[in-house]
Amino acid sequence: MLSVKELFKVGHGPSSSHTIAPMRMCWYILDHYEKEGIDHLKITLYGSFALTGKGHLLDRAVDEVFAKYPHEYVWDIKSKPAHPNMMRIEVFGKGDKLIANRLFTSVGGGTFTVEGDEPAKNIYPYKTFAEMKAIIKKEKLTPFQFLCKHESKEELIKLYEDMIKSFEGTIKSGLSKTGVIEGLVAFDRRAKVVYDTIKPTDTEWCKRIKSVSAYALATNEEAVAYGMVVTAPTCGSAGTMPAAYKWAVDKYKPTKERIYEAFSAAALIGITIKQNGSVAGATGGCQAEVGVATGLAAAMYAVIAYNADIDEVEKAGEVGLQQLVGMTCDAVGQCAYVPCIQRNAIYAMRAISSAEQAHLLKGQRQLVHIDDTIAVLYQSGNELNEGYKETSKLGLAKHCKYTLKFNKNIQFDEEDK
Repeated sequence: MLSVKELFKVGHGPSSSHTIAPMRMCWYILDHYEKEGIDHLKITLYGSFALTGKGHLLDRAVDEVFAKYPHEYVWDIKSKPAHPNMMRIEVFGKGDKLIANRLFTSVGGGTFTVEGDEPAKNIYPYKTFAEMKAIIKKEKLTPFQFLCKHESKEELIKLYEDMIKSFEGTIKSGLSKTGVIEGLVAFDRRAKVVYDTIKPTDTEWCKRIKSVSAYALATNEEAVAYGMVVTAPTCGSAGTMPAAYKWAVDKYKPTKERIYEAFSAAALIGITIKQNGSVAGATGGCQAEVGVATGLAAAMYAVIAYNADIDEVEKAGEVGLQQLVGMTCDAVGQCAYVPCIQRNAIYAMRAISSAEQAHLLKGQRQLVHIDDTIAVLYQSGNELNEGYKETSKLGLAKHCKYTLKFNKNIQFDEEDK
């Protein structure tokens, strides 16, 4: 299992796979080859990168890193890549001399691999959540204490403080803005509209619905506007966990230590999913993004609200994940606007409900464990039709009038539509 720092990252939206990972790929190229004298570059995009990269601002992210160097794009929607998020970068020196030809794969959440390089080192020598839970119970550890046995405590605290700052800052920023978000689909900001409907006379239940929805909308609206968000576990699902966090913190006033424990509980589930499943819409559908985010947010909320033990954390995460098995990724207009933003708002509420249900059923026999649910998510994600995995070919993407408002350099054949 990879580091928690590979799960939670702060970076540009709207897509960790399509913006954060490509930026990191480009930095990789500069780190390895800039000293050899780069004259120009050629970037070939495959699969979901080619089909939805323009709408997900992939080219903007690459342009930002390669600003000093001329570069051209090839949007290859015909090839059948081994993975749907692949990008080839060819580096040329003077006289059109080929310096490097590297093939990258974005595996979700901003993580990437490079063909020919050794895979990233596993920090946690475990395969399942059950293995980690057994150690936590045997050694009487908290989730944060467990993580600190494998990673630097200081670095984890810094990461968590960065997350807190990003969660709160992004929500505040998103709630302050109105108008249309610039992009291939005309999308009106809604967060402030929802938030401004909150009245002092509202019941707590009504305030919760409006507040949590507004917090999630605010975060995702910032993400699709190329704002900085936390991959929790992705940019497309970046609003779910912050929304549940904001409501929980305002209501329960937890200590910083309790927040660290809550993030650590979510991290245990997240690194297990990255090990045994997917956090990329291009491979697992939206269940791999908003679905996973709901599980992480439920586990986090359970700790903040109820000081949940590891069994209750598992139950909260499992209940959250189980509700989204089979959810498709059918982004309209190749952009992470519809239905992505609304889903975050709806499922932030589901995450809270999942934590509450787990607390109500504390001590009851658990028939389905989180490792089982992760296996189901992975299998069902693999079996989803390609058109429902971040290709904008089927579902809402097919039936909405914005479907083909895309890069004018790409001409879709009928079978591609």
